[in-house]
Amino acid sequence: MAVERLYRRSPDGLASLSISWREVRPPLRPSIVAAAGSLGDPRALGLLAQMLDQDGDLRAIALAELARQRAPSELPDGLLGQLRILLDPAAPMICQSACNAIGAIGDFESVETLADLLSMPSQGVSVNAHRALCSMSGLSLP
Repeated sequence: MAVERLYRRSPDGLASLSISWREVRPPLRPSIVAAAGSLGDPRALGLLAQMLDQDGDLRAIALAELARQRAPSELPDGLLGQLRILLDPAAPMICQSACNAIGAIGDFESVETLADLLSMPSQGVSVNAHRALCSMSGLSLP
């Protein structure tokens, strides 16, 4: 909550975090990433994209925060490619989160992959792929 208030006071801090996040002590990074994404400010997308290359909590938090974004007009270079790589049903939890993020962002080039995920044995993967397709289409699909 305090981190969110800081970002609201100085939104330019979001852009500089994309450069300086490694200087932040590791135990504080998850809170900073969550707060940056929770604001829904497109300036946080660069930081969130960088977190997709991190293992564990930082990637999971970044995916959750990307799922809160609503079709931003501009995306950092490579973000959609990073998300598409994570649509791997061999890692179902990450795949589910990537489906949610892609649905929120509105990556229409992923529609075919999402449709393929509908037939996966993992119910979580198929449900989240369905949700992403519904979100992008604006329809209530069966």
